[in-house]
Amino acid sequence: MKIKKKHRKIIYPFLFFLGLGLMIWQIKIFCNTIIDLVIPIGIILSVGAIAFFFDYKNYQKTYNKKGTGGYFYGALQSLISFGFIACSTFMLTNYYFAEKKTEYQKFEILERSFLPGSKHNRDKRKPTFTINFEGKEKQLVFTHKYYEKMELYKMLKW
Repeated sequence: MKIKKKHRKIIYPFLFFLGLGLMIWQIKIFCNTIIDLVIPIGIILSVGAIAFFFDYKNYQKTYNKKGTGGYFYGALQSLISFGFIACSTFMLTNYYFAEKKTEYQKFEILERSFLPGSKHNRDKRKPTFTINFEGKEKQLVFTHKYYEKMELYKMLKW
């Protein structure tokens, strides 16, 4: 079934902004997991490249973009729309549908820092702890209720 040009001009921006919104959401989830950064980046790039390969002609017909600009905007559309949607689906399933059987490990805190609170709650700083997970440094972000005592913590049980 072919989608008409006027419908594609609605679908492409919708998918683009959906991908941007999901990107913000998946960054928050990534900060609370021990997923290696290579995995989400690989998903985004591979799905975005596949989507670009299959959808570039439709994108070009929709926006009459040719040459370098057409390739750039088409690739950007594919990465942000399809890449981030696929990566968000992965992060969602990994975070919310993980196995209920939990194995805790203890990690020594290598470094402490904090992130400022949201725009209207700057005083509610979120502590971040850097740990060594399988030879790589991973930064975990916690809620503001742990900020006051963050210097007391020596180990994380995760």
